[in-house]
Amino acid sequence: SIELMEALPTVIIGFLAGLWFAPIVEDHLITVVVMLFVLPLSTMVMGGLWALIPQSLRNRLPNGWHALVLMPVILLLIGIGVWISPSIEQTFFGGDMRLFLTNH
Repeated sequence: SIELMEALPTVIIGFLAGLWFAPIVEDHLITVVVMLFVLPLSTMVMGGLWALIPQSLRNRLPNGWHALVLMPVILLLIGIGVWISPSIEQTFFGGDMRLFLTNH
């Protein structure tokens, strides 16, 4: 299968992925936009909070397990982002972000 992938230029692969992925993003546009803000900001906040944990507790965690410890937090933040997306869309975009972007 690697040889077949080498035969396809990345432009064609990107085009086919866009054909498949664009309708999904369009249907969930506000959630994607909210995630663009929530995930980086929450990552910075979690990094700051991690630095506040005493060194003795941080050293108990084996190397490489840091991401696993943060996964529940990241999943929780994704859930919160999905949950607040309709409220943000209603408040700032009149209930339909696609229509708002089309008209403005």
